[in-house]
Amino acid sequence: MSDIGGVKKLTQLRYEKGDSFPDAAYLAALSRFGLDVQYVVLGIHSPETYNDDEQELITRFRAASLDVKKRGDWGFKRCDQ
Repeated sequence: MSDIGGVKKLTQLRYEKGDSFPDAAYLAALSRFGLDVQYVVLGIHSPETYNDDEQELITRFRAASLDVKKRGDWGFKRCDQ
Protein backbone atom coordinates (compact mmCIF):
# COMPACT_ATOMS: atom_id res chain seq x y z
CA MET A 1 0.00 0.00 0.00
CA SER A 2 2.90 2.35 0.54
CA ASP A 3 3.58 2.29 -3.21
CA ILE A 4 -0.04 3.11 -4.06
CA GLY A 5 -0.21 5.85 -1.41
CA GLY A 6 3.12 7.34 -2.39
CA VAL A 7 4.72 7.01 1.03
CA LYS A 8 7.75 5.19 2.39
CA LYS A 9 7.31 1.74 3.92
CA LEU A 10 8.17 3.05 7.39
CA THR A 11 5.44 5.68 7.07
CA GLN A 12 2.96 2.98 6.04
CA LEU A 13 3.96 0.91 9.06
CA ARG A 14 3.35 3.91 11.34
CA TYR A 15 -0.13 4.34 9.83
CA GLU A 16 -0.93 0.68 10.43
CA LYS A 17 0.32 0.80 14.04
CA GLY A 18 -1.61 3.99 14.77
CA ASP A 19 1.56 5.95 15.51
CA SER A 20 0.84 8.38 12.68
CA PHE A 21 -2.14 9.22 10.49
CA PRO A 22 -2.35 9.58 6.71
CA ASP A 23 -3.11 12.87 5.02
CA ALA A 24 -5.83 13.54 2.45
CA ALA A 25 -3.49 13.03 -0.52
CA TYR A 26 -2.62 9.52 0.70
CA LEU A 27 -6.27 8.60 1.21
CA ALA A 28 -7.21 10.04 -2.18
CA ALA A 29 -4.52 7.95 -3.86
CA LEU A 30 -5.80 4.78 -2.19
CA SER A 31 -9.41 5.62 -3.04
CA ARG A 32 -8.49 5.51 -6.73
CA PHE A 33 -7.63 1.85 -6.14
CA GLY A 34 -10.96 1.06 -4.47
CA LEU A 35 -10.34 1.92 -0.82
CA ASP A 36 -13.52 3.12 0.91
CA VAL A 37 -12.11 6.23 2.60
CA GLN A 38 -15.37 6.96 4.42
CA TYR A 39 -15.19 3.52 6.03
CA VAL A 40 -11.54 3.95 7.03
CA VAL A 41 -12.15 7.37 8.58
CA LEU A 42 -15.69 7.05 9.97
CA GLY A 43 -16.43 3.33 10.03
CA ILE A 44 -19.42 3.82 7.69
CA HIS A 45 -19.53 2.08 4.32
CA SER A 46 -20.08 4.33 1.33
CA PRO A 47 -23.12 3.40 -0.78
CA GLU A 48 -20.96 2.92 -3.87
CA THR A 49 -19.31 -0.06 -2.20
CA TYR A 50 -22.52 -2.09 -2.47
CA ASN A 51 -22.69 -4.53 -5.35
CA ASP A 52 -25.60 -4.34 -7.82
CA ASP A 53 -27.69 -6.96 -6.00
CA GLU A 54 -27.26 -5.23 -2.65
CA GLN A 55 -28.12 -1.85 -4.12
CA GLU A 56 -31.27 -3.30 -5.73
CA LEU A 57 -32.42 -4.68 -2.36
CA ILE A 58 -31.82 -1.33 -0.67
CA THR A 59 -33.75 0.47 -3.41
CA ARG A 60 -36.66 -1.98 -3.17
CA PHE A 61 -36.74 -1.72 0.62
CA ARG A 62 -36.80 2.07 0.57
CA ALA A 63 -39.60 2.11 -2.01
CA ALA A 64 -41.73 -0.52 -0.24
CA SER A 65 -44.80 0.30 1.81
CA LEU A 66 -44.72 -0.25 5.55
CA ASP A 67 -46.98 -3.30 5.12
CA VAL A 68 -44.58 -4.87 2.61
CA LYS A 69 -41.63 -4.14 4.89
CA LYS A 70 -43.40 -5.82 7.80
CA ARG A 71 -44.09 -8.92 5.70
CA GLY A 72 -40.46 -8.98 4.62
CA ASP A 73 -41.16 -9.74 0.98
CA TRP A 74 -39.54 -6.64 -0.45
CA GLY A 75 -36.70 -8.23 -2.31
CA PHE A 76 -35.77 -11.78 -1.50
CA LYS A 77 -36.66 -14.58 -3.84
CA ARG A 78 -37.87 -17.89 -2.49
CA CYS A 79 -35.11 -20.47 -2.23
CA ASP A 80 -36.98 -22.90 -4.48
CA GLN A 81 -37.29 -20.49 -7.41
